[in-house]
Parts: sequence; structure tokens; C-alpha cells
Amino acid sequence: DIFKASRPHLAQLVLHVVKPAAQWVASALLSVEAWFQQKLSEAASSNDWFQQLAGMARSAIRKTYMDKYRSLNIKAGAGAASARLDIVKVAVNLVPAFFEKLKTWSLHHIVEPLARELMKLSRDITNTIMHGIDALSGLIPFWGGLVGALASSAGAAAKQIESTFSFKSIVSGFEK
Repeated sequence: DIFKASRPHLAQLVLHVVKPAAQWVASALLSVEAWFQQKLSEAASSNDWFQQLAGMARSAIRKTYMDKYRSLNIKAGAGAASARLDIVKVAVNLVPAFFEKLKTWSLHHIVEPLARELMKLSRDITNTIMHGIDALSGLIPFWGGLVGALASSAGAAAKQIESTFSFKSIVSGFEK
């Protein structure tokens, strides 16, 4: 049987393809981790970031005072009103603004660049799979049915990879 005879060769072929790919993925993850740490360091050392945080704190204090002003009981008189600022309420008003800013920054500086690179990588993987199938069909033309099924299956898998790692799907997944 031809399949049994070719099985060790196919296993070696897969080993020569999968092992370098796994090593590359491991090194790429280390590079992404270093890049992410650099982005965070840049943001933390930026004056603009702290200026925006100060602006958010001022807005939260202003909102807290405005909420307090709206809740004044006019009928109770001016003696019932207090000018004291409740820090807990300021913090509660600051949290949504801070997390919205963090989400926007993360989307712009981390998610979108990663999504672009993952999209390019998925296209490259799709092309590699399709070229591999083309090469196999040239090597073993007498296995027409097997090669056709393999090509169809690999093409579907490649398109699934490409659509899963598309820029739009990654960014929309983060925005939810």
C-alpha cells in the first residue's frame, strides 16, 4: 500500500514544517511581549498621559459638584447644603473616564497594530498552505481524489484562519 510506505516520509515532512513553525511562534511571542512592555513604558513616561489623567480628575470633580448641585433641596434651605466634596463620589465618577481612556489607548496602540500583523501572518499562512497543496498535487498526480480532498480541506482551513485573524474581527472583538 502506497500510503503505508509514504507515512514515515509524510511524518518527517510534517516534523520539518511544524517544529520550525512552533519555534518561530515562541520567538515571536517573546518579541511581542517586549514590544508590549515598551509601549506601556512609553505611555507611562509620557507627560501627555499624566496631563490627560489630571484632566479626567478635574472632570470627575466637576461632575461630582454638578451632581451635588442638582440634588440640592431648595425647600430645605441653604443651611442644609454642604460644600464638602465626597472623594468616593469623585473616584466613582473618575473610573468610567479612566477605563474609556485606557480602552481607547489600548485599541490604538496595542490591538490595532497587532491585528494588522496577525492579518498579514494569516494571509501568509493561507498562501503557504495553498502552495503546499499545489506542490503535493504536482508530486503525486495519480492520487487525484486524495489531493482534491486535501486541497479542498486545506483551502477551507486556510480561509478560516484568514477570517479568524482578520483586522476587523480582532478589533471588533476587543471593542465589545
